[in-house]
Amino acid sequence: MLKDILKTIVRDGYISKSLLAAELKTSESVIEEGFNQLQRMGYIEKDEMVKDCGFDICPGCSKANNCQLEIAKIYKITDKGRAVIS
Repeated sequence: MLKDILKTIVRDGYISKSLLAAELKTSESVIEEGFNQLQRMGYIEKDEMVKDCGFDICPGCSKANNCQLEIAKIYKITDKGRAVIS
């Protein structure tokens, strides 16, 4: 299952966890746990990006507590992850 998750991310580039769960015929909670395992193993890295924000870092931002901006959680495959599916 973990290899299937990696292959799908590489193939599609961006995919939501709900679409990935549907494609792999499993639940979103299984996909979420798969992402957690892949991250612990060093095969993917999480990168949170704020959309449409002029500030660089949320924790240091004085407006962080009242911020209405959407934070996009993006996972990218590491070189170690790519080696597994090659």
